[in-house]
Amino acid sequence: MLRPSQGSILTSSRAAQRRTARAERAKAAGSVFKTTFAVLFALGAEAVGLVLLVGMPIAYAVAAYFTLALPLRVLFGDASFSLLGTGVWLVSAVISAAGILRAIAGAEPIAPVRPMFGRVLLGLNWAAALVLAIADLSR
Repeated sequence: MLRPSQGSILTSSRAAQRRTARAERAKAAGSVFKTTFAVLFALGAEAVGLVLLVGMPIAYAVAAYFTLALPLRVLFGDASFSLLGTGVWLVSAVISAAGILRAIAGAEPIAPVRPMFGRVLLGLNWAAALVLAIADLSR
């Protein structure tokens, strides 16, 4: 039986077939890994988007309340800032400042609403937070 020479295009030895099969399996495994990673990344991005969509309006409202209520409790009540209270106030102040700066800059809201509605809702959050903070002091 004649075998093709090493440099021939018709090389079909078992070793060459094994190398080709091994290379194809490695390429297929890499493709599966790449596709799985892309799908998981897309799902993670959608999950983060959903958490932001639901969580940020609530975070803005809670942050507005804590930004107003905690200092008012210290000023007019008998409460004092603890390390935890200071941390909560700083985090709420940063979230509130981010929301206000985004509204001033005219950035698109995270929720799928019109920018004007987002700014009005942020203002209403602050008004409700002020009312709740004052009501908290009166107890």
